[in-house]
Amino acid sequence: MLRWALPSLALALVAGVFGFSGRAGDFAPLVQAVFFIALVLTVALLLARLVRGPRVSGRR
Repeated sequence: MLRWALPSLALALVAGVFGFSGRAGDFAPLVQAVFFIALVLTVALLLARLVRGPRVSGRR
C-alpha cells in the first residue's frame, strides 16, 4: 500500500527543502496529506490483523 506513498512523500520533502516552485512545490502539502492518510490506514489494518489473529484455512 505504501509503495507509491513513500516516493511521493520523498518528492514532496525534496521540493520543500529546496524550495521548488511550480508543480512540485504546489503538490507538496497534498502529497503529505495523502501519505498521512495511507499511513493511518496501514496502521489501522495492522492493528485489526493483530486483534483478529491469523486466518485459519477451512474456518470462516
